[in-house]
Amino acid sequence: MNKCHHGYLEIFSILLPPHQQLGLRDITVTTAHAYDVMGVSYPPSAGAFKSDHISTMTAIDEFLSKTGSFVFVNIYPYFTYEADKTNVQLSYVLLGSGYLVDNGNVYTSLLA
Repeated sequence: MNKCHHGYLEIFSILLPPHQQLGLRDITVTTAHAYDVMGVSYPPSAGAFKSDHISTMTAIDEFLSKTGSFVFVNIYPYFTYEADKTNVQLSYVLLGSGYLVDNGNVYTSLLA
């Protein structure tokens, strides 16, 4: 997986200069990552990558932050709900009217 991610950085580095030279600064380059890069995904304030992905994900994040892009991770709502049905409202997981308060931040949906 790390080899694949390093390939992303190489591709991004090739694509970025021509975009900048053409003045296409509103076009961002990004990629989505599989859930298995996550060590902890809930609650949001505790989110962390697995230790064997930290250096690669940090490099990707640094690159994307320079371009104003975001890191996307495919988080599956089922796993969050199944892991803590007592504290995770089903409506929060399924884009309903639920919410989560975590360290003073209010999250209205797991998916947004």
